[in-house]
Amino acid sequence: MCLNCLIFMDRSFGGKFGINRGKEIECNFGYNFLSAVNVGREGQKIIAEIQSRKGTHGRYFFKQMFDDEESFEQLEKYRHFKEGGVSVPPVFKPVRLEGNKNFVIISDLTEDEKYWVLSRNNPEVDTDEFKKLAKSIPQETRDKIIQQLILACEVAVKPKKDKQGKEIIYQLQGNAFFLALNSADAADSRVYVGDFGIDVMERKSTEANEVIKRNIRSAAAFYSWMTGEPFIVPEEYKNMEGDLDEGFKEILEYRKFD
Repeated sequence: MCLNCLIFMDRSFGGKFGINRGKEIECNFGYNFLSAVNVGREGQKIIAEIQSRKGTHGRYFFKQMFDDEESFEQLEKYRHFKEGGVSVPPVFKPVRLEGNKNFVIISDLTEDEKYWVLSRNNPEVDTDEFKKLAKSIPQETRDKIIQQLILACEVAVKPKKDKQGKEIIYQLQGNAFFLALNSADAADSRVYVGDFGIDVMERKSTEANEVIKRNIRSAAAFYSWMTGEPFIVPEEYKNMEGDLDEGFKEILEYRKFD
């Protein structure tokens, strides 16, 4: 979808917005509310449909930001992971809604509800239906998911410079990840980094190795929580196996996968 200068038709419920590029907003957009997303505690989240005089342009996830600074900080993080080859949503754009409200719009990863897209925070992950589907993911797909999680952990500690010229790295928490499950074909399942409220740390050579270990622990806990399976680390991280095994046992006992 082209997000440049579309003129939108209002419906009975919805509003207008513009792409936020840090200067005067010239392009007018519109959205039609479809549903609320009741996950997490910070800010409003909705699914909305975007339309123009040319027709419908699909569903997007709208997530409220505190201000411009938060919007652009998250955009920088998104770009860092995308440029590193990590699976991220195709679209992530800061916007401003009527009433001067800051949001980001994000691709609807469900692809019109083809996929069940969930984080650890979604209550659906506690249902028997979810657990049964997650356990049915074939090993080849599991291996690809783990590879993507490891890549995200490694890209997170690839240093970049902030506005002050300091080298920074990112520390990942489990809520950064999303699992997309295809209920019709569990082999067609995937993982994303989709929440960019990620902790920023100044890079110090003595701490970088510890940060990637913490990242891998977060990724492993996410994977085991969502799938009920142990996180199989690649050879270069085999020294973490004992630590991860203990975490997996605790998760499995709590989550009670069959």
